[in-house]
Amino acid sequence: MNLPGCGAQSVDDLECEVPVFDVGVKIGTDTVCDIACDDWPCKVACQGIDVGICWAGDFVLCKVGCLVGGIFDHHCLEQCEKTIVDPCKKVLIDDCSAGCEKTFASCKNGCEKELTLDITAYFEKLEHVVSSLAINNFGVDCHGNGLTKPLIFSANVSAGIEDLGMALKIHTKDVSIGTTTTISLEQLKVDLTLPVNGSVQCGIFKKKNHIDINIGDTSVDAFDLNFDVNNKAFSTIAAVICLDLPFCKNAIQDAIDDAIKLAIKEFVPAALAKMISPAIQAVVDLAECPGSIDEEVFVLA
Repeated sequence: MNLPGCGAQSVDDLECEVPVFDVGVKIGTDTVCDIACDDWPCKVACQGIDVGICWAGDFVLCKVGCLVGGIFDHHCLEQCEKTIVDPCKKVLIDDCSAGCEKTFASCKNGCEKELTLDITAYFEKLEHVVSSLAINNFGVDCHGNGLTKPLIFSANVSAGIEDLGMALKIHTKDVSIGTTTTISLEQLKVDLTLPVNGSVQCGIFKKKNHIDINIGDTSVDAFDLNFDVNNKAFSTIAAVICLDLPFCKNAIQDAIDDAIKLAIKEFVPAALAKMISPAIQAVVDLAECPGSIDEEVFVLA
């Protein structure tokens, strides 16, 4: 079979780099960025901001008005503070705190951008695509007899791949540090739906005989990563990536492991479906009618 950009391939052993996904995952940003960009110290400092300006201007005029017979009315002074000074102090402190929030929100956004793990994956190898394919259910609508008239059919095939082998090249980049490694996954299980249509006529005369089978767009109904078999492979690749990241602790390594598993479960099925359809098409294209005779020979006889 031929895949774009790959050339001729074995239908049961595909070896070719095919893009699968390219995603950004926030890894450890809460751990690192929340500490580095915490606005709490800034807001605490706002409580000690210079509020001397609040005791001038309007407050001085109000205070003068509280002078009765050369003596200040303390209740009046308290009202001046309550109505003029306190709101003024609140505005200054709130403005200061808002400035802290804006500054440190920008800090956190920049931090998260730097600490976002970019994960890119490519198919490197697919094994047992056809040899471990089994038909589970086959519903067909057809007419014609396939001998004197073509058998025209349309079918929905439910199938499963019970022993898929897959190698993915994983490239990650975080804080400008890149790592490329390959993860090999074994004994994967895939449930598929295959729309099939075409026509078949295998009568006595070769001239009229044909087998025309078309495999439509495959859909993946279930995709089992078989963690019992492949957990070690995921842990190993997460450990390799962590080796190059200076802040990578156990929790972050686990998060990388989970992120790669999630990305594979989310994006691989659709990419896999695009690979399976041409592989099965290449197999059915080899189908031929069993032996028959030339019409001319039959007539002469």
